[in-house]
Amino acid sequence: MRLSGRTAEAAEVARSALAAEPGAAEYADISARRTLARALGDLGRHSEAAESLASLAARTPRTGGTAATHLQDRVNALVHLAYLGRHEEVTREAAAVRIDAASADGEARELVPLSALTSLAFSLSVQGCFQEAEALLRPAVAQTDPRGREQFVRTLQLGLGRALVGQGRAEEAWQIVGGPASAAPDEPLVAAAANAAPQDASATALIRATTLLALDRPIDAELEARRCIELCESHLGEFHHRRLEADTALGTALARQGEHDEAVELLTADLHSWHAHFGDEHHGTKAARLALTSATTYA
Repeated sequence: MRLSGRTAEAAEVARSALAAEPGAAEYADISARRTLARALGDLGRHSEAAESLASLAARTPRTGGTAATHLQDRVNALVHLAYLGRHEEVTREAAAVRIDAASADGEARELVPLSALTSLAFSLSVQGCFQEAEALLRPAVAQTDPRGREQFVRTLQLGLGRALVGQGRAEEAWQIVGGPASAAPDEPLVAAAANAAPQDASATALIRATTLLALDRPIDAELEARRCIELCESHLGEFHHRRLEADTALGTALARQGEHDEAVELLTADLHSWHAHFGDEHHGTKAARLALTSATTYA
């Protein structure tokens, strides 16, 4: 239900299940709460999602067959903390998760640290620590076998592209994120975006849009930003961090094409949303304010 875009409905079903069966078996209760947390995250309610996942992690045993699940709940909370700008928490918890994963069984030993690394790198990039983010991501991209792990490799590549754009290395970033959507997993490009889940495809479109803006290709950037927004509208809430980033990118692309009235209108609404949902000092709010100032200055 959630993956088909019925996110709000998935959240309500999970809430109903919890309300209808307060004495349900622990497994059923945890499963419903996990579904609710994921749906809240997709809806852009990142604070609630992070708190729900932290609560789940506290309840889930750290040993035995559920150890991997405990780690996954913790690592899933990291991206929401990064979205919220709670960077000290991201740094502290990412390190702790990676240490704890060393004693996990199976794939969790490798995949959980990779997930933690991607959130930490995102946190570093939005703070402007692009070289540090690249230093984390580049060896991970090189060392991760993509067979059966295309989503992880794609996420690592997108993070690397963001870090490179932040350093003014847009051409290099485009070699990673700008390939054809049907690129094979072993090519040095974002793999198989056409077959990705909408949530993953929207992340790809956003990084492509920002890279194209850095390459001074605003027409192409507009197309990618609109694609991201379309995917967000079908599967994510209107105040999800990625949706607001895409609005900022679209407004910037329009301004660079001389569509100043439309750009200013869009960026004004975008700035209001950032401010209302993330606060005045959030990295997204600052970026939207800068984009609006630029659009207004050159109108």
